[in-house]
Amino acid sequence: MFYEGRIQKVKMFESLESLLASISEGFYYDLLYCFEQDGKLFGLANDEISCESVTEAAIFNLTDRIQIESVTIGWMNKENWLNYFTRLFKSRTVFAKPLDFAVIEGKIVWTKVHLAHFECGCCGQDFKSDYQYQQQFDQDAGYGICPDCE
Repeated sequence: MFYEGRIQKVKMFESLESLLASISEGFYYDLLYCFEQDGKLFGLANDEISCESVTEAAIFNLTDRIQIESVTIGWMNKENWLNYFTRLFKSRTVFAKPLDFAVIEGKIVWTKVHLAHFECGCCGQDFKSDYQYQQQFDQDAGYGICPDCE
């Protein structure tokens, strides 16, 4: 569940087709890609461990606040994405992992803080912090500013 420490912004799409076209051109870590279908809000987030790995997607029913699937889309032919996701969003059989965030008025609101390990970009010390808090320091991935150097 690597997305939990990275998604920061919501990007809305008119349809599943336009969302999939966008991620085929670039699937960014900080975005939660969303669309509405049949009165429900759905989303996808990049869930790969690193930029060198195969593309993983976490798939959400945001209306019900559950993760409904995790899939390695890097192993799928892009022409099959639409059929796969269309079936998935209509399916009633899912693994239903509760989410620690909600989308409210187009913004991600966390209901639980997720701590991650960072290396201080100033002194090199290892420390734990919340990704969203560390965003203000504009450091490279895995780096932040520790409380002593703040």
